[in-house]
Amino acid sequence: MINLYIKRNTQDINSEFSIFDKLGNQKYCVLSEKNPIHRVFRITNSEKNSLSKILKNNFINNKFLILYNKQRLLLSHSITLSNCDLYIYGMPWCITGNALSGNYAVIDVDNSVIMTHKKIWYNNFSYSQVEISNSSFEIPALSLAVCMNLYISISEKEKSSVPNI
Repeated sequence: MINLYIKRNTQDINSEFSIFDKLGNQKYCVLSEKNPIHRVFRITNSEKNSLSKILKNNFINNKFLILYNKQRLLLSHSITLSNCDLYIYGMPWCITGNALSGNYAVIDVDNSVIMTHKKIWYNNFSYSQVEISNSSFEIPALSLAVCMNLYISISEKEKSSVPNI
């Protein structure tokens, strides 16, 4: 079982998240760059090697394309007033739980748990605790968690910018 903690970076404009192991050592960093069509996020290790690339189209808010190890995943969502449906294309995985609250699991077609994700508070900071069941799933599962954290951050910004009437 791999335990990781994702923390939003607020000081560095090129770094979206820092990802720590259970001992508090930074294991990964999520770097970002903008271009006119896409926003690009890269999960990098301590040597700054890119392990995963996440593309988000600037004009389409409901899709993230994940590229890692010559493979592709697409995370897509559909939101209604009562719920948020999430779809993963490229793996036989699905998301269950309340993804918008940050408390969800990714399960395989055989109902085995690939990853759990939950929001926690520690030392007055909000973290995402991610538990990944198998090291071979670490990068794709972590990439999905980063996408969901980005989506949750965007949703929270949109909610806070809507005036109360």
